[in-house]
Amino acid sequence: MTNEVVLTENQKQHIIKNRPEIYERYKDKFNEIVNDPDFILKDPKHEDTALIIKKYDNNVEIVLKLSTETKDKKIR
Repeated sequence: MTNEVVLTENQKQHIIKNRPEIYERYKDKFNEIVNDPDFILKDPKHEDTALIIKKYDNNVEIVLKLSTETKDKKIR
């Protein structure tokens, strides 16, 4: 529905608080993760949410949660 992904300041601070080492190491790769994920899954725990996953060589999997809800309608 859109070609933009927004990382809000609130969510950014949440990541920094809970996983500062991951944020610092992978913050410059967020665009790559969004634009070229290895997997895209429907989040089974949260309605209208997708999980995008990118694997890296050092056995790290970065998972970003994206809201798929829009003002006009919900995507299923």
